[in-house]
Amino acid sequence: MHQGQYDSSKLQKDLDTIIDWADKWQMDFNVNKCEVMHVRKTNPKKSYYMRETILEVDQEKDLGIIIQI
Repeated sequence: MHQGQYDSSKLQKDLDTIIDWADKWQMDFNVNKCEVMHVRKTNPKKSYYMRETILEVDQEKDLGIIIQI
């Protein structure tokens, strides 16, 4: 497994851990407000999930600047 695959797997595992923690403490994430944005051309654009919801977005506005891929 090369570094990119390792990083992708680790990120998904961390997302799963967050969901497990929230369930344990009876908290809930608004998954509809959670997003993943792939900004590098070499990014394999792996899909990430929270529960059964895929996290992705093709543009984001931050501090009045719109980033679009």
